[in-house]
Amino acid sequence: MKKNINLITNIQPLIALITTFGIYMPIYSCVITLTNDSDGKIFVVDANGMQGHEILKGKTKKFGDAHKKGKFAIFSKKNKARVYNLACTCQQNACMGDGKPHLKYSDLINGTGDTVALFTINKK
Repeated sequence: MKKNINLITNIQPLIALITTFGIYMPIYSCVITLTNDSDGKIFVVDANGMQGHEILKGKTKKFGDAHKKGKFAIFSKKNKARVYNLACTCQQNACMGDGKPHLKYSDLINGTGDTVALFTINKK
């Protein structure tokens, strides 16, 4: 019985230390949340994870890595078109200090919002 009590008393300072660092350390996340506010579908190819994500009109998708800056290409498709066309390529310059960057497709295309400071955008 005494072994269990000693184990608990030894773990309590460790838990307090982890909790303290968890509260006071800033969160720098590079995961990107992209909302499709265009009039058609978009397709995002994440170069870091080598994955593709189709995002329907009005929908949101999270992608990327929490610890690597994002690098991705966005392809757009009009409603009745059969193929996707390259709209832009993006490279993340910095991760946000308060969590994940939440972007809109129109902000990436127009160069407005958080995209100016956080991303290098090459339009095609």
